[in-house]
Amino acid sequence: MVPDWPTLSVGYSQGTGHGTLYGTDQESDSSTRLFNVHSNYQISGFRLNGYFDRNSFDSEFPQFLSEQAQVQDSTDHDLGFGVQHSLPLHGSFYVNYNRASATSDYLLSQGQSENTADTSSYTDSTETANATFHPTQKLGFNVAQNYTDNLSGYLAQNVSTGEAPVPGINLGSGSHSSTLGGGVSYQFTKFLAGSAQATYYDQFYFGKSYTGEYLSGTVNYGKRLWDTFTFSGSVIDSSNGQGQNAVGFVGNVNAYRRFGRWQTSGQFSYAQNVQTLLVTYTSSYYQYSANVSRRLPGGMSWIAAFNGSHSGLTNFQGSSTHSEGYSTSLSMRRLAVNGSYTQSSGISLLGAGGLVSPTPTPGLTDYILFSGSSYGGGLSVTPVKRMSISGSFSRALSDTIASTTSRNNTEIYNAQMQYHLRRIGLLAGYTRFTQGISAIGAPVNSTSYYVGMTRWFDFF
Repeated sequence: MVPDWPTLSVGYSQGTGHGTLYGTDQESDSSTRLFNVHSNYQISGFRLNGYFDRNSFDSEFPQFLSEQAQVQDSTDHDLGFGVQHSLPLHGSFYVNYNRASATSDYLLSQGQSENTADTSSYTDSTETANATFHPTQKLGFNVAQNYTDNLSGYLAQNVSTGEAPVPGINLGSGSHSSTLGGGVSYQFTKFLAGSAQATYYDQFYFGKSYTGEYLSGTVNYGKRLWDTFTFSGSVIDSSNGQGQNAVGFVGNVNAYRRFGRWQTSGQFSYAQNVQTLLVTYTSSYYQYSANVSRRLPGGMSWIAAFNGSHSGLTNFQGSSTHSEGYSTSLSMRRLAVNGSYTQSSGISLLGAGGLVSPTPTPGLTDYILFSGSSYGGGLSVTPVKRMSISGSFSRALSDTIASTTSRNNTEIYNAQMQYHLRRIGLLAGYTRFTQGISAIGAPVNSTSYYVGMTRWFDFF
C-alpha cells in the first residue's frame, strides 16, 4: 500500500520583558523561548503522530508574598508519539506515549540578607491505551489502560501555568499510578441513553500503596422538557484499600430557548465526592452559566454571558475556590468589541508566571489566600484577508495573604497581529504591564514584545 507522505510543522517564537521597581534598585526581567516540531503519517491503515516541544522561561521578580522564588530559570522538554487503527465491530484503538521533563533553578530568600539556591526537577512518562467497539448502532463498549511513572511530575503538569512548572509538589520518591477500566453504553430510545463504567486504581505516593475501585452509572435524557430543559445524572460508588467508601453524584441541567430573535441558554452542574488524580481524595463543585444573544441589523450580533464556579476538596475544610464572571460582545463582519468583569476568591500558588489558581490539590505547599476582581475590554479587526489585529486592556484588584498581607493593582495593555500567507504564519505582539503591590510600596512597569514565524513542509 502506498503510504501518505508525512506532514511536518516547525514553529519558533521568542519574547522578552523588562521592568523597573520605582523607588528601589529592584528590577524584573523575563524571557520566553518556544520551539516545537509536530508530524503526522499514515501507512497501511495506521495513523501515526509525533511531536517535540522545548520551552524555556527565565524570570526575575521582587519577593512580596512568601518565601518563594525570586529568580527562576526553567526549561522543559515534551515529546510523544501515538498510533491509531480501526478494529472489527466498528471499533478503533489508540496507544499514546508521552514523556515530559522540566528543570527549574530558584533563588529563594530566607530573610533580609540570606539567599539560598534550590533546584526543582521532574521527569514523567505516561502511556495510555484505549479500544472502543460499536457492534450495533445502539450498543457500544470500551476498555482503557493508563500508566504514569511519576505522579509528582504528572501533578505538576496539571496545575502548571503552561510557562513553567509550579514548585512545591512532592508525593514522595517512586510515586506512580496505574489504572485499568472498561465501560458500556446503550441508546434505549431516541432521547434516553445510559452508560456504566468501572475503573481500578493502583497508586503509590507518600511512601504507601493505595488501591481503589470506581463504579459509575450515567443516564442522559436529551428530549427538551417544556421545549427548554435537558438532564443527565451519574451515581458514583468508590472504595479504596484504606477502608474508605463514598457515594458520589454528578448532575447536569441544560436549558435552551428561543424568543423571537432572542436566543437564551443556561447550564448548571453539581458534583459531590468525585475522584481526583489521587485515589484517596475526592472533590466537590458546582458550576453555572447563562447567556443571551441576538442578531442585529447590518450583520451585527450581540452576546452577553454570565458564569460562576465553586470547588474544593471534600476531605478538607477551607480548601475551596470561588469565581464569577460577566462578559458582553458586539461583532460584525470585520470588527468586534468586548468587555468583561470577574471576581474570585480562594487559594492559589505563586509561580514564575504569577498566581496560579488550580483546583485544590493534595501534595501542594505554600498556598496563598486571595480575593479580587478584574475588568477589561478588547477590540479586534480584520483589515484584509488572512490578517487580524487585536488589542485589549485589563485591570485587576486583589488582596493576598501569606507570610505578608498585600493589596495589589495590575494593569495590562496588549496588542497582537497575526498574518497567514500560504504556508507561512507570522505573529507579533506588544504588552505593557503595570503593577502596584502594597507589600513593596512602589509600582513596577514592564514592557515586552515578541515576533514569531511558523512554516510547515511536505517532505518527499
